[in-house]
Amino acid sequence: MAWMALIATAEYQTAARREEKRRTPDHLAAPGAWLVLQQDGADAAGLSSVVSGGCVGIFDLATRPEYRRRGCGARLIRRAAQWGAGHGARMVYAHVASGNAASRALQEHCGMREAYRYRYWLRA
Repeated sequence: MAWMALIATAEYQTAARREEKRRTPDHLAAPGAWLVLQQDGADAAGLSSVVSGGCVGIFDLATRPEYRRRGCGARLIRRAAQWGAGHGARMVYAHVASGNAASRALQEHCGMREAYRYRYWLRA
């Protein structure tokens, strides 16, 4: 699975997170797509997306280090938006860690803006 190989290059991915992502297609209750951008004959970047409620969500955008800063992420976001529009989506959203400055800048470049923040709470 080319998409999974790309996701594994993301700095935050652990073996447990990769296994969780590998099982995602079996659990989706809405249309989903796994997009891989090829450049120079290589899998350069990838993301997953899902459409629900008139929105397309983009997740786990990963670009191999040697292809960063070449517009790959922006092209994938635009393609995911087009795919989502074909399934009735009128808006695009992404969940991004507040400290991920590169991803936030990319999404702002693509016309997205921060709408809200949330936190995960765990029992002590």
